Amino acid sequence: MGRSDTKQIVLSAMREEGETLALSFEDNKPVWRLLRSGRRISSRTAQRIVNRVDVQSSDDALFSGMPAQTYRAR
Repeated sequence: MGRSDTKQIVLSAMREEGETLALSFEDNKPVWRLLRSGRRISSRTAQRIVNRVDVQSSDDALFSGMPAQTYRAR
């Protein structure tokens, strides 16, 4: 499965199933996953998703200047 396919599957889950894309850090590295299913998403795919106009952050960064931790499709 290619990145484009993965991106479409994730976006579909976010739109149709209400999945939330979440960012956390493990060993000082970003880890992206869907909250309900726990499915891990590559950083490259996650960045392509969160940069879309139809995906919105929850503005829930732990510290100023840090990225948001959760993203939802509108």
